[in-house]
Amino acid sequence: MEIFLGLAFLVLAAILAWVALTLWVMIRVLRHPPRRSISWALMSQASMTPDEAGLHVTEWGFRSSDGTELPAWSAETGDSGPLTVLLHDLSGSRIDQLDHWSEFGPSDVVIAYDRQGHGEAEGICRLVGQERQDLAQLLRQQGSESIRLVGHGLGASLALDLARDWQDCPMEIIAFHPWPFELEAIATHLGKTVLPFRLPVLLLKPALFLAGVHLPRLDAVEPSVQVHLHGDDQFELENWDSLLAGRGAEIIISHVDRSSR
Repeated sequence: MEIFLGLAFLVLAAILAWVALTLWVMIRVLRHPPRRSISWALMSQASMTPDEAGLHVTEWGFRSSDGTELPAWSAETGDSGPLTVLLHDLSGSRIDQLDHWSEFGPSDVVIAYDRQGHGEAEGICRLVGQERQDLAQLLRQQGSESIRLVGHGLGASLALDLARDWQDCPMEIIAFHPWPFELEAIATHLGKTVLPFRLPVLLLKPALFLAGVHLPRLDAVEPSVQVHLHGDDQFELENWDSLLAGRGAEIIISHVDRSSR
């Protein structure tokens, strides 16, 4: 009997240790995602500086409402069009978009910046917590009459989250592969991208709570927002379409291979 109780205690202790370690890793990665832009650029032979991309940019920064300085690049194009802001994915940075600045239509000014905990920015990643406030603050500081947001992955989800109640001016969103709907799909996605293991979905909610981060809120966007959705899952795209168009916004969906971006 004593041997059985001892083994049971060891098994329980091992399970608790595994849960604690898994939560610690998840919280650490969510708040401080790996900064992979340089390695990604080297592997894909992409540009790592504006000069390499043939861009003439101004380097500056703006201060978040929590006091964090967020580095940014901007370029005036000489064209007439909306302000375009490029939003990188989790673990990415403004470097990721250097070779794509002119792909999304005429624009007056193009801006790319590092969100908190990414690229050269300090601070802690909150997914779409403080990041939503930072993006809204940046857009209002620019005072543009129309805005285009181009987002990839989490950047796309951030743009769609902001568009739920954006009424300042007309907005166009070009969203490449926004994060999936279901918690299980999000857990799988994180396990394939930033975590070193397959994420147990039962631990995702407590990890999000303990890390103090917020998932994108999925809801219909303002009628003045036009959304171009690009993804590789037709069923998921159609779900996004029906959800986002709930208040009459125009949603345009396109099937795009994930490897092409």
